[in-house]
Amino acid sequence: MSGDEQRDDVTLDECFAIYAGKASAFAECACTLGGVLSNADARHVDALAAFGHHTGLSWQLHNDSLAIWGDPALTGKQALSDLKSRKKTFPVIAALASTSTDRDRLAELYLCGRNPLSDDDAQLAADLIERCGAHEQTDLETERHLSAALRALCTLIPETQARTTLEALARFHTQSHR
Repeated sequence: MSGDEQRDDVTLDECFAIYAGKASAFAECACTLGGVLSNADARHVDALAAFGHHTGLSWQLHNDSLAIWGDPALTGKQALSDLKSRKKTFPVIAALASTSTDRDRLAELYLCGRNPLSDDDAQLAADLIERCGAHEQTDLETERHLSAALRALCTLIPETQARTTLEALARFHTQSHR
């Protein structure tokens, strides 16, 4: 998200556009190149590209969730580091876009100031984000994109070891580390 993750007015659509140009672009490129280099026809290459696109989005969404609710001992990430630095990741943007009564309190805490949040304030932000329904929304979006990736893969690629391996890879990247 680079500079955009520090803006106060990032929308959910912008978030997805940013993710599409980030993790999703890398996965889509790798899958597309695999199809091209194996001399697959255009329909198969397109299916592989869609698989990569949605796999990248599902990975990024899951990664955002882990940055807030993941177990640092399992993720290797510093607890609440994205919140401490006030990043506008999907869960934060979703919470700020919600109609929850906790949204205004989160906005006041998260958007007022530029200094990093303290450990206590970051934990409060995580709790408010959860109460706004953004944890569940992030998990639902992760699953939606994982399902879209698997559908793209299954539409044209027969049940083979290669497809099974790609399906396992996509699922692995969205398995919980909480």
